Amino acid sequence: MIKNGYSMPRCGTAAVALMVCAAAAGLAAPLPAQAGKVGVAAAVNPDAFSSLSGVPNKQLNIGKSIFYNERIETTTSGLVQVLLVDGSTFTVGPNSNLVIDKFVYDPNKKTGEMVATFSKGSMRFIGGKLSKNAGGVQVNTPSGALAIRGGMFQGNTQKKIYSFLYGHSLTFRGRNGQTQTIFQPGYTLDLSHGGANVRPTTPEDTAIFARALTNRGGSSSASNGSGGDGTQGGDHQASGSDGSGALTQTVSLQSLISDATSTQITDEIDKQIEEQKNSTPTSTPNNTPTNTPTTNPTPPKTNLTPTETPPRTIDARVIHTGPDGLLTDDLVWTFTVKGNRLLADIPAEADIDAELETVYLRSGPAAKIDFPEKLTCLNGFCSVETAKVTADGETTNFIGHAVLKNDFFAYHVVSDEPNDFDRLLVFGGKKHNFGEPAGKIYLFALTSDIVQGDAPPFASGGSAALGEGNAFVSPLIAKEQNGGAEDQSRPVWLQTSFALGSGDSEGQSFVNIALGEWSSEGGLTGARRGGADLDSDNYSFSGDIASLEGPDGGHFLGADGETPNAVLTLGGPGTENLGRDTPLHGNEVLLQIDNSDLPNGVQDGPGIGPSPAIDAQSGSTYHIAVGTETLEGVEAGSGTFTGYAAGFSQQAGSNELRSLVNSSPNDVKLELDGDTNNLTATIKVADGRLLPNPRYEFKFGGQGNSALIDNDIFAAFEKPGKSTIEETVLVTRTETIKFGPFEKTITHEWPENKIYRPDTQGYFASADAIGANEVLFPKNSPNDVQKKAFCQDCDYIKWGAWGMRSNYTDHQGNQVAEDTHLGWWIAGDVVSSADMPTTGTASYTGDAIGTVAKLKDGVWNQSVATGNMRMDWNFATRGLSPNDKLTISNFDGKTFSGRMYAPGKASFGGALSGAGGIRGSAAGSFVGSPGKGQIPGGVIGNFDVQKANGKWMANGIYGGTRIPR
Repeated sequence: MIKNGYSMPRCGTAAVALMVCAAAAGLAAPLPAQAGKVGVAAAVNPDAFSSLSGVPNKQLNIGKSIFYNERIETTTSGLVQVLLVDGSTFTVGPNSNLVIDKFVYDPNKKTGEMVATFSKGSMRFIGGKLSKNAGGVQVNTPSGALAIRGGMFQGNTQKKIYSFLYGHSLTFRGRNGQTQTIFQPGYTLDLSHGGANVRPTTPEDTAIFARALTNRGGSSSASNGSGGDGTQGGDHQASGSDGSGALTQTVSLQSLISDATSTQITDEIDKQIEEQKNSTPTSTPNNTPTNTPTTNPTPPKTNLTPTETPPRTIDARVIHTGPDGLLTDDLVWTFTVKGNRLLADIPAEADIDAELETVYLRSGPAAKIDFPEKLTCLNGFCSVETAKVTADGETTNFIGHAVLKNDFFAYHVVSDEPNDFDRLLVFGGKKHNFGEPAGKIYLFALTSDIVQGDAPPFASGGSAALGEGNAFVSPLIAKEQNGGAEDQSRPVWLQTSFALGSGDSEGQSFVNIALGEWSSEGGLTGARRGGADLDSDNYSFSGDIASLEGPDGGHFLGADGETPNAVLTLGGPGTENLGRDTPLHGNEVLLQIDNSDLPNGVQDGPGIGPSPAIDAQSGSTYHIAVGTETLEGVEAGSGTFTGYAAGFSQQAGSNELRSLVNSSPNDVKLELDGDTNNLTATIKVADGRLLPNPRYEFKFGGQGNSALIDNDIFAAFEKPGKSTIEETVLVTRTETIKFGPFEKTITHEWPENKIYRPDTQGYFASADAIGANEVLFPKNSPNDVQKKAFCQDCDYIKWGAWGMRSNYTDHQGNQVAEDTHLGWWIAGDVVSSADMPTTGTASYTGDAIGTVAKLKDGVWNQSVATGNMRMDWNFATRGLSPNDKLTISNFDGKTFSGRMYAPGKASFGGALSGAGGIRGSAAGSFVGSPGKGQIPGGVIGNFDVQKANGKWMANGIYGGTRIPR
């Protein structure tokens, strides 16, 4: 099953502990063979040393085994790269100190735990199998503990900075117990000022690590110009401009290489253990490094044999977007590889032979493209620093990133000139063959847009710039058809981002949902929905998404038998609608992607400006989708769930808030259809419970508008033309009354129902799809079990978020724009009245999640809040006893409660009250019946409260499970 965008390991045999306890005090110094084998030194500068449980420092060489509880130290010029058996890599810079405290790894399950202490210097960590599991890797530092999930980071203890380079997340827990989690690559944890500050990584940060982790002294494995297995030494150590070698992999478009396998590493370790059993440790007083020459053991085989060399010419699709954000060129061209450069001469439009070349669009001048063909890469992700384009006699340098994999390459670069957003996308490869569909799931990591920088996929830098807070960004999940002769399923995909601000960004929020359908031949198509609540305005997101066709016509590229890859765009070629961030009030406009024509006084780059022009808030983004994993056996079931919803609605030009809730579980309905991989949902809410007005019915999902990945991960968009808003209004009527010779005209107001069919843009998403648990309940420690709201492990409660932007003409002819940015829903297997018990008592505990609105300076400010819930219930009295009570506590620091009544046995409602003049109501139902007449397992519902002073109100959902007796 996929949980929060990542696959969960399956249970298997007991873990294999690759470590042995150290010898007891007073015994002779143990031989290294007594310690647990962990890894080998894969690349070493001579000034690196190691010591193990009393064995004095010995010079570290290529092939030296690294053991549990072994300290690795480097001098001012030392450098070492340690490759562990799970595939993890530590690069330890000069004047540094690293200890591998604990290493437990089961190669069959690919699970275990690693704990290391990094006490001094500079280091880089690249995660292997263990880092893919929550709590699998912890690195202790002088400032606190770091936990990396499925990725890589680098740190410097002197500067107290730790940069997140790639992966799921980097979590820091300080000595005071406070935690901070980074979900977006390109950000740095800065502890230099006492607190834990998360900020974008700067060029100065990058330069610090580049200087520290560069092999200035030369590698002992490359003294003769070749690696120990006969391959060129440069294959594993990329040379910089000064001839130095950084401990990263150099990847050539023409000659891709692979890392050593875990089996090869383990075999090498076993060999060295046998050698060390017969050797006597050399004593060196005071742990001072000795200058006695040592004989290097045979280095491990690293399988660096180059792959088959492709032709000297490569076809690529070239997409050029000018500084004004307009697409100027889109064509397929043949590049030449010469002198480690990727070269192309593209003539002007008039000189192109359309019969020989594929040209979608050409409007620019003749240009010479000169890109690096050999790049420094980590796991296929590469940095591009010297990509040059010459046009009209001027040469411009472009910078950015690239991905190089077997039969797939993509460069995405932007001009490095200040305030110049001229950008190029160059990609190509071989069409990927998926084979027959069988319900497999493909996971893709998406690169950031080269202009939007740190923004999540399919989003603008301005709308996602929340500053401090918690965030979640999922991989793109593509589920193929289930397969079989009677298969009715749809191939669907889903990618989400969710963030809540804190500190100076408190009250701000961001939700971005992208989904659609795909096929191996036609590629990926879909759209995005969501929105942002920023200090400037509320924004609703829209825009079309599509994959781009490669030079050979394939939308998915890459070698057969490996994971596929693709290049995606929001609002680019192959789409009809640009990516758009539409403000509610329109007072200020979020400058999104194409922002070169900035109004006077507005800073360069994404920001806020006064122009209301729609062009200023729309544009396109591009992302390289890199296949990372293929999963099998993930199934989605079918079922119907009913329940409750809550949210606030606001109209454009008005500061009035409408609190939207429902009273009956039949008003919220979720239907999952595992046979089609689709879902539908309905939310009926109203402003008020006793005299609800207006009344909203929002419809979501269906084919093409939904994606059901599994029972916990799903999302849907609005059903076009299916939602309604019903409003009771007072209509003025004039009547003439006659009585004999007398006549009188009477004017009065009469209630009348009006029904509107708005144009809608909205989303409905499950909690696991958007990572709501991770964002709302961040872990205190990397090793903690992630809290799940309402119930830790039950299948009868579903919950998540919803939002809707509606545009319609009211009964007076006014154009109305109305927005619910971030509401909440909860649904379950509601117990029927016939199955409810009529005797017995139970208590339920769980959580409350909702929205708080506070009036300040005449403006309502909304923020997300969480709290606790408890319900005590007597199934015989059903509200006749004062003990039949619902309590919401610690919600925005407030507690409110009240007696509930259940005339229909299974559903209930009642009034709430609390200190400070809090008044309101709640409704709910029992869910999860274990059998007729037995006590239900859970309870769900919603609440709606406000203070008497009219400056505070809140609504939300609650749920919980029965306390065992």
